Amino acid sequence: MLLACNLPVSATENLVSESKNTQATSAGKTPAIKLNVLPEVGVSASRIKQDAVSIDRTRTITTIETKELERTQPVTIFDAIKDVPGVAIEGGPRPSGMTFNVRGYNDGEDVLVRVDNVPKGFEKYRFGGTFVEPELLKSIEVQRGPQITSGSGSLGGTVLAKTKDAADLLKPGQRYGARLKFGYASNNDEYQRSYMFYTRPIDEVDILYHRSHRTSNDITHNDGSKLESSAINSQSQLFKLSLFPTDTLQLTTSIILFQDSGLQPYDATGGNPGTTFRNLIREIDDLSISETIRWTPDTPWIDLTATIGKGHTKLKDTSPPGFGLNRSTTGTIYDDYKYSSQTVDIANTSNIYDSNALNIRLLTGLQYNSMRREVSKTANMAMPGTVNDDGFNPAVVAGEKTFTAFYLQPRIEYGRLGIIPGIRVDAYDISTNERRVENHLKEKNLPDQISFTHKTYSLGLTFDLIPRQLTIFSNYGEGFRPPSIDEYFSYAQNFAGNERVSPYPPGIPGFPKYITGLGSGYGGGFGRCATPETNFLCGDVYKLQTSTSKEIGLHYQTPRLFGNDIQLISKFTYFHIKTEHLLRSFNLNTADPTDPAVPNLPQDAWEKRYGTEIESSLLYRDSYVRIAYSRTWGSIFERSLSNPDPSAVSIYTVPGNTLNITLGTQVTRSLGINASYRKVSERLIAGGTQDGYEIFNAGAFWVASNNLTFRLVGENLKNRDYNLNAAGDMPWQIGNRAAGRNIRFITEISF
Repeated sequence: MLLACNLPVSATENLVSESKNTQATSAGKTPAIKLNVLPEVGVSASRIKQDAVSIDRTRTITTIETKELERTQPVTIFDAIKDVPGVAIEGGPRPSGMTFNVRGYNDGEDVLVRVDNVPKGFEKYRFGGTFVEPELLKSIEVQRGPQITSGSGSLGGTVLAKTKDAADLLKPGQRYGARLKFGYASNNDEYQRSYMFYTRPIDEVDILYHRSHRTSNDITHNDGSKLESSAINSQSQLFKLSLFPTDTLQLTTSIILFQDSGLQPYDATGGNPGTTFRNLIREIDDLSISETIRWTPDTPWIDLTATIGKGHTKLKDTSPPGFGLNRSTTGTIYDDYKYSSQTVDIANTSNIYDSNALNIRLLTGLQYNSMRREVSKTANMAMPGTVNDDGFNPAVVAGEKTFTAFYLQPRIEYGRLGIIPGIRVDAYDISTNERRVENHLKEKNLPDQISFTHKTYSLGLTFDLIPRQLTIFSNYGEGFRPPSIDEYFSYAQNFAGNERVSPYPPGIPGFPKYITGLGSGYGGGFGRCATPETNFLCGDVYKLQTSTSKEIGLHYQTPRLFGNDIQLISKFTYFHIKTEHLLRSFNLNTADPTDPAVPNLPQDAWEKRYGTEIESSLLYRDSYVRIAYSRTWGSIFERSLSNPDPSAVSIYTVPGNTLNITLGTQVTRSLGINASYRKVSERLIAGGTQDGYEIFNAGAFWVASNNLTFRLVGENLKNRDYNLNAAGDMPWQIGNRAAGRNIRFITEISF
């Protein structure tokens, strides 16, 4: 019986590593590592072939494999997973403004992203923050719903990206290789250049270096108009070294660098550039380094993967005169964000008991992560009192967020029945190291660090109605999201209580002045607690935002449909999620906080959302058809002083119902074609709905020789005009207009 519920990344990686060993053996090499592969984890029966998109039988997990990434040639990691049910892409137009929306969760802190098992993330107002070039990746696993291995930041789900290795690219019998890739896109005159060099000089060493560069002009709409500030100038590098000292030990070092610069909208995630928040000059530098140890000795007790990682993200925004929040600004504003992180992730699977009738395995894990942020805002402008001279920004406070977690998950298989309980314990410390804030907290006798411990539980049940063909499953999972550094420690007073600059700066009547020492009505609005003696700091008044997720589904697979050589995999999932103590809801008694007759109601709001997801794959010889459909709906309930009995309000972050159909065939050994259809229904926005749309894409590739491949990709072939979804905290708006027709030509040269 297949059983896979809430397993860690390391468990599913066993199968990827097994494929790598098989390739090395076929090339006449000795496998570099001996693997203890768990039986059929995350895939289907042994005769079921899933080499492009893998569908997990008992968890809502879909994996985009190398073959699909090569076929679709995505420009961003967001493009690569847009056809996964339950997933939508928001924001734009640049990759820095895009965000994941999984089951209606669209905040960057609700969808966890990891690259080579190292968490990636960036907190900035109206900004995305996931930087990775898809050309570097060999697989992307999308988990919908919280997982025992993810912890906080995964209310919606988790995106796990894995970079390429030399062994993935070397041909049988080859020790050294290189691949050059050149691409051009007609819509925005985008040029892509990538250079990849890889080698396995001896069986114990695997080396890969990859460099990629993208440049473009602004995006063109279907009517020929341009999307302002949407040009691209980014480059990525990957260096990866794997060592195999023994057959049971693998050491892998991965270094990923992403850089981007150019004119961009301040509001990178939402409304049309140049209309509300204007433009600025933005520079991004993102680096991550990871060291992964894989140890699989000849014992059932140890199957261990450990990752140690660190990295940084640096962002600098420059708003010269005529840029920024207001084009009448007479000076220059500078914003500097510096994030640094460290992570440790250790997971081990023990095979405790194994027999024909009963199998017991135990998954244990230990995780540590620290994210430190430094921010500054400086100005050279004729607007006295609006920006502190020392760079202090009360709405975005420097600080550090650290957690240590331990999880435990036994897996019991008895005949056709599977039971997978789990428990996770997280210990958090969130603090500020901003000098002004620390001094103020000390004066008010308030802590500059907030600590808490939180437990979450999970339970998976599976039963094979028809052995190895029809499986019913259910999953229960708990998730949580702690308040951010800003929510805990930022300072901002209501506009009504602020002093005013006198005389007002030209063109900005009533512009609020920074409160002496701390705070500004214009500075953010996070700190809205009605406690003047704390300067409106909320601190530990905040509660954790928590969720409970319930799923039930049915999975069917057969390698010979109707007795023919037709493979079918189909899966249906229904889910219900309740999210409580919404961080966005803060109804407080600001008139008289000492009046007991008028209570405070912080975070007295909750959401209920429901959804269905269908994904199906049919393969016949060299042809395939894939169908994915998702529908999510739900309501928000918010209790306030004026509304003690709340009524349901629709959730604006829920995307429109989405249908994706993809089909393709291998016409000859050297020629393949594919086409896709995407239909997105209308979605709710403030005051009405945003229109739905239909998109047709197609592609083809021709292997001219063993060393030369040509690819052709057509996007939005009917040149439709439609709008993307706005993201961040303004999902009720209509987003940017999308790109018109785009034809991409790609040439690959390999040696």
